[in-house]
Amino acid sequence: MMEKEKLKERLSKLLSLKKRKELLGRFCRYLPQEIGLVFLESSKEFQELRDLLTDDDVKELIKSAFPQFEVITPEQIKGFRVYLAFILALDGYERRLKALEYDGDDLPARLEDERVLQQVEELKLKHRPGRKPKKKLKLEKYWGEIKKLRERGLSYAGIAEFLRRRYRIKVSPRYLQMVYKELEAGGAPAKSER
Repeated sequence: MMEKEKLKERLSKLLSLKKRKELLGRFCRYLPQEIGLVFLESSKEFQELRDLLTDDDVKELIKSAFPQFEVITPEQIKGFRVYLAFILALDGYERRLKALEYDGDDLPARLEDERVLQQVEELKLKHRPGRKPKKKLKLEKYWGEIKKLRERGLSYAGIAEFLRRRYRIKVSPRYLQMVYKELEAGGAPAKSER
């Protein structure tokens, strides 16, 4: 009985809105291997929940976490048991990550390091030096037309409106002017750059 009461108390804490948001937010940043570990652990937790908690216990937890439910069906109880198992597994995995010191052999610690390295790599890809912005590439594609329109005396605002209507390229007159001057100084874009 004592184990059942401890479990219910732990679940009540985990089902607070703040804690659920925190756990699910972290879960979204996990690597695929970590997600697999959590789901594997979740199936073990489900077996334990099924053995320890009755349907009435689950109903009580549902009502405390989600007071908007007035009528609770047996299907909702089954689904909620799966959700509870997932939350327990997620919390258990987070606790193990916090408790670990990196020793090079422990899988959760290595996965935590891999997650950080993956985030660094993603940032590097987003901010690669020398990478041309997409809008600039689109403007280079229509450089000949832009140059002709400008030579005919059309304003940058007029050219921006022309590009928006004709090619569905949304660009500000100021950005268009900057790119125009840059291309004018450097010459027309080479074919290989397109």
